[in-house]
Amino acid sequence: MKPETKQILLFLLLTFFISWVFMFGELLLPDADSPIALLLTILSVFGPGIAVLIVSRKNMSFKEFLIRTFTFEQRLSYYLIFLVWAVWRYLLCMLVGARVEGSSLILPLIMLPISIFTGGNEEIGWRYLQTLMEKKMHSVYAALIFSVILTSWHFPLFFVPGDWRKTLFDFFVIQLGLCLTNAITFAVIYKLTNSVSLCILAHAWGNSITLTFLPPGDIKTIVGFVIECIIGVIILVLCGKGIIKSAEKRTRSQLEST
Repeated sequence: MKPETKQILLFLLLTFFISWVFMFGELLLPDADSPIALLLTILSVFGPGIAVLIVSRKNMSFKEFLIRTFTFEQRLSYYLIFLVWAVWRYLLCMLVGARVEGSSLILPLIMLPISIFTGGNEEIGWRYLQTLMEKKMHSVYAALIFSVILTSWHFPLFFVPGDWRKTLFDFFVIQLGLCLTNAITFAVIYKLTNSVSLCILAHAWGNSITLTFLPPGDIKTIVGFVIECIIGVIILVLCGKGIIKSAEKRTRSQLEST
């Protein structure tokens, strides 16, 4: 078995074990809205990040891990890429989503800092997985497989009282559709910026938006997210052919030319 395959399997085993322990632990609580339940939810999303620390400890020091994850000194163009997508996703969800009763149009912006710790930080691990998977296959195939992994990782939430995933349709259609779209989109953002930090912000922003505009899973939602998927796949294909240079290749070229 190749080293990348071993790393992928070990990462997934640790991620699912760590996260599911907290997720299923939440199900045992009598009150799903208690502070302990919220704490377990927060701890569960640290599963991918903790798994990375364990799997990569031989190849990456803790200092290198922090630099890789929390570097905000990016090109202005990288932040523009994130901003364009952030505006697009907000407008898309506003057009196709069902407005949550009592929510404010600026609620996503208010909730963004909180969402970083209740979902966004998953990207610490997921982008590491993307890097490993793309060593074995094209980025489009990696994103498709990852969407199934991500959907499966969320499975315990199907049983949490009060969660929006109340039916099999919600979970296997809406959840899978969101995971597929995010898998492709975040792969694109990471490919174009090589920034885990921007992926964390993107994931947190996407989660924050659903607090105001919950996609109902109707034809408008499907068309809207299919458009985002198609655009993302085109970009990944162009990156694979070298027509669009990924941030990693761009940096490597600059180092070789100096």
